[in-house]
Parts: sequence; structure tokens; C-alpha cells
Amino acid sequence: MGKKGRPKSDVVRERIVTIRMSEEEYHALKEYSDKHQQTITRTIKTGIDLLYKIGAQGDFLEEKPSAPCGIREKSVKSEQI
Repeated sequence: MGKKGRPKSDVVRERIVTIRMSEEEYHALKEYSDKHQQTITRTIKTGIDLLYKIGAQGDFLEEKPSAPCGIREKSVKSEQI
């Protein structure tokens, strides 16, 4: 008889990250995820991947004092020649 259950993945994902959100922030995230037919986890991972891509393009980030989700937001500032 063969093994039962989910097959093991090549990539081990054992790190867990949690964040606190207001009710408004959660509902906005949930609404976006539902609209794009993806999980909240997939939505967040996609956002993180986009941040990595922005950084990989050589743009540098400048801090802004406030953000809607209560964290320090960074905006992309293009270099002037």
C-alpha cells in the first residue's frame, strides 16, 4: 500500500509571518483578493515580489512619513540626470 497524504514539497516553508491590521485594512485586502480570485497569502506574496522587482530595477526608495496601514511607506524616486 502506498503513502497517503500530501506529497512533500522541494521547498520547505517553515517560517510564519504575522501582521496586525485594522478592520478596514483587512476588508480592503480581502476584497482585492476575492476580486482577483486569489488567497490573501498569494496577494501578499505578489506584493512582496513586486517590491523586490522595484528594488532590482536600480531605483532607490525614499521614506514617506505616513502610510494608510500604519507603517512607514517607501516611494520610488527616479534618478534625475
